[in-house]
Formats: sequence, C-alpha cells, structure tokens
Amino acid sequence: MRFPARRTTASVPADPPAPDDPPVSDDPPVSDDPPVSDDPPVSDDAGRALCPTGVRRRPSSTVPSRRRADAQPRRIRRRADAQPRRIRRRADAQPRRIPASPDGRRVERYDAQAGMSAQHDDEADVPTPIDLRDPDVVKAWVDTAELVRPWRPELRRCIAELLRAQLEAGMRVLELGPGPGLLAATILGRCEVESYTLLDFSPPFLAMCRERLEASGVAQVVLGDFRQADWPTLVHPPYDAVVSMQAVHELRHKRHAAGLYAQVLPLLRRGGLLVVCDHMPKSDARTIALHATDVEQHSALAAAGFEDVTTHLLINGMYVCSGRRPG
Repeated sequence: MRFPARRTTASVPADPPAPDDPPVSDDPPVSDDPPVSDDPPVSDDAGRALCPTGVRRRPSSTVPSRRRADAQPRRIRRRADAQPRRIRRRADAQPRRIPASPDGRRVERYDAQAGMSAQHDDEADVPTPIDLRDPDVVKAWVDTAELVRPWRPELRRCIAELLRAQLEAGMRVLELGPGPGLLAATILGRCEVESYTLLDFSPPFLAMCRERLEASGVAQVVLGDFRQADWPTLVHPPYDAVVSMQAVHELRHKRHAAGLYAQVLPLLRRGGLLVVCDHMPKSDARTIALHATDVEQHSALAAAGFEDVTTHLLINGMYVCSGRRPG
C-alpha cells in the first residue's frame, strides 16, 4: 500500500500550529479515505466526479475555518449611556426654499420630516384644475366624493347637531357652496328650519340641490359666487347660521378666508354661528396655499370679528370649526 509523499520546502519554515490544531507527528497521516489503486475510478456510485487519486474532492466552500468553535459574532460596543444620534440644527436656521420660478415668485417648502408648514409667500391664487360648471365634471365629482372620503357623512352630522344644540327651532340658514345638497339634506332632517338658502356658482350643482330638497318646502337656490365682492346683495339676511362644507378653499387662496368671513358677519343675527368644514393642507406648496389648517381658520375667524372660535371635529384630515357673532 502506498501513501502520498509529504511535500516540504527546506527554505521556508513551516507555520507554527494553531492553538486548537492537533500536534504534528512524524508518523504519516492516517486517512479515512479509501486507498489509492492503480486504476482510479472516474466517478463514485452517485455519479460525482473524483480526482485522479480516487479521493473525493472537498468543495472550497466547506474548507474548515481556523475560527474557534466557541467564537461569538463580532459586535460594536456602545456605551450604556450613549444617546441616539441627532442631526444638529442651528437655532437661527431658516426654512428651506424652492428655487425661484422664472417669473421671480418664490415659495417656501413644507418640511414633512420636521412636521412644519412653512409660510407660503406666493400671493398668486391657485388655479382650479376642474370646471364645476360642466355637468359631466360635476357628475364625476359627485360619483367619487363619498368614495374618496367616506367619513363625510360624519362631518355633516356634526354640523347638523351643532346647529340643533346651539340654535333655537325655526332657524334661518345660509349655505355657501352647497354642492349637490347633501349637507342641506342632513340639516333639514335633524333641525327645525324656517328657511334654507343655498348659494353656488355651479348651475349643475344647484339643479341637484333643487331636485334633492324640493320636498322640504323651505329650500331656495341662488346662483352666485362668494368670490365676488357683491355676493351678499344676492341673499336676504338676517340668518341664524351660515354654513360651508368643503367649499371655502374655492377662494383659491387661504389668505382670502378672513375677508369672506368679514362679509358673513353682518349677515348673521347677534349670537349667530358661522360653521366651516374643509381640508387640512398636504405637504406640497399648492395645497399649503389653498387649504387652511383649523388653527389658521381660528385666526381668520377671529380677525373677521367672531368669538368663541372652536374646533368641534377633526377626522382624517378634515375639520369642523365655528365662530359666533358677538351679541
């Protein structure tokens, strides 16, 4: 029986054995592999290729490591009192700005990570992407409004219950931007109303209101635009309540809200309510300019002369807030 010869190099000293390696012996190594024959097999019974000596080759990925068997994974040491790393911000840092547009206007960015809405200093009104005078556009809006925001009925109920709780029976109500008349139907179903006036610039919306509310006997529709300075001349005050749901942003910039509320104030009886429901802004500059937060609504109502300004409901980015005419 032959054993493979041990190869050594006299000029290169052998590496010292690792602490966990077995001691080196002068005896020839003993192997569990089958002895080498003169006619080495080409493959084993399983069809795996063998080297010319007949010894099965060990895959390189299974070469044993010199790592200690009880070695632990390497870990980064952290002091017990270490604090989370924070990004330092200068105390006098200013909000980041979007580069100026070609016409020279500039707006500040909404910093979503910091949870901060920067002041929008672009005074241009935001153009509307749809024409609510188009019957097809109006129908598409009505078909999707409740699907996109299924919590709208809860907002309508909140407004109706607010009027019933704070005003006497036989109230006179004016609604600005009634759309298809869903809020009006909710109020008329829960409150004793003497008259209900609906003012909108969209003939298709007014046609829906007329059809939905005709049976009430107290609803009147008025074609008018509350963005125009003379709109108060189209209605017949005094009113116990003026309400608006998802319509004040049609002013096309939130800076106009205080001016609208100042026009509403003399239309109310003393102690009368103005109730506003609308969207919170998102993170882009367009909606920051278009939609006021409930806190900004409070400021606009107070600037117009209302008192007892309150937010009654805040749900899924929409709110109901009110102010009372001093009396």
